[in-house]
Amino acid sequence: MKSIFKSPLFLLTIITLFGAIARIWFFWKDGLHVDEKYTLDLVQHNLSYVIQFSLNNDCNPPLFYIIDWLSIHILGVSPFAERLPSVIFGILLMPSSYLFGKELRGETLGLLSALAVATLGSLWYYSQFGRTYMLCCLLFTIFCIYYVRLIRGDMHTVNWLAVAVCGALLAYAHLFAIIPLAVLFACLVVSYKWQAIKWVILTFIISSPLLLLFKAMLDWRVVTRGAQTWGESWYGAPFNQLIIFAPLEFFSYNFIFWIPMIAYSVYKNYRMKEVSTIIMASVISFITLLAVCNTTPVFLRYILLLIPVVLTIGLIPVSDLIDDKNHTTAQKVFIVGSFGIFYFAVVAFCFTSGLYQPKGVIFI
Repeated sequence: MKSIFKSPLFLLTIITLFGAIARIWFFWKDGLHVDEKYTLDLVQHNLSYVIQFSLNNDCNPPLFYIIDWLSIHILGVSPFAERLPSVIFGILLMPSSYLFGKELRGETLGLLSALAVATLGSLWYYSQFGRTYMLCCLLFTIFCIYYVRLIRGDMHTVNWLAVAVCGALLAYAHLFAIIPLAVLFACLVVSYKWQAIKWVILTFIISSPLLLLFKAMLDWRVVTRGAQTWGESWYGAPFNQLIIFAPLEFFSYNFIFWIPMIAYSVYKNYRMKEVSTIIMASVISFITLLAVCNTTPVFLRYILLLIPVVLTIGLIPVSDLIDDKNHTTAQKVFIVGSFGIFYFAVVAFCFTSGLYQPKGVIFI
């Protein structure tokens, strides 16, 4: 019988508890970022107004606003209530990443994925940020679990229903999520033709109210409660910033590990359709971000939802090394341990250096 201390469930619990403590730790103490203040002001209105405003005047779909509305009406108007949903989604992301890694390769990759998500500074930061980004990460990771099953030929109705529902919820969480979703749905259509098309149609039908939002965006409708238009009141990151700061935004200082690891893993596993298509969706999403940055306000965090699954793909070679029976335990401990010491030294530096503190104190 396996020792409880070696069981995947026990290890996942320890990883999740560690990540949860890091996310819960005084998440309410910093002043609100301007986007958080905007959200807090909006969700104090009645729910019908919040939904109507989001679909007709804002540039963000209503799902996170609805969740945040529930939070502040149950717990009161405060940074604690405004950020709590993001904290919860950030915690749930760890076991979800474990399930994605387990689906992709096995228990070892699942545990490594959960550990990476628990310790990556950007995911910790946005877990304490009262906007939709952790909700998007969680939904996209769950979507990819069922996407992998479908790509591998498991045509069970539950898998199709899951990708349809998760896809629709993602569209209601953030419009930019539609880009990687469109790529992955297109891959399913190429593979399964009509069987996939009918589920794509279902996703579109569920998401159809968002057409109101697209119309508002195309008409350059007013997005604030005053008389300002998008061009006057909104700004985004320019092209050069999107290029230069992407590694730091997504991977913090550990980009020196993650970028080579992801590149190597893609090189080794590009024949895996589930890997190649997810990476293709990620690349297309980033290129789209660059392409539209001069015509509409965009930020790198709009595609943060890709990071947990991309991290998992990057860890496949590490997982294979640990599971490889041709290497001795001593060799594995030396290689993985040496890397781990260096990696967590950088993680510790990120947590103690104030890299992610404060959140941009514009409002107290």
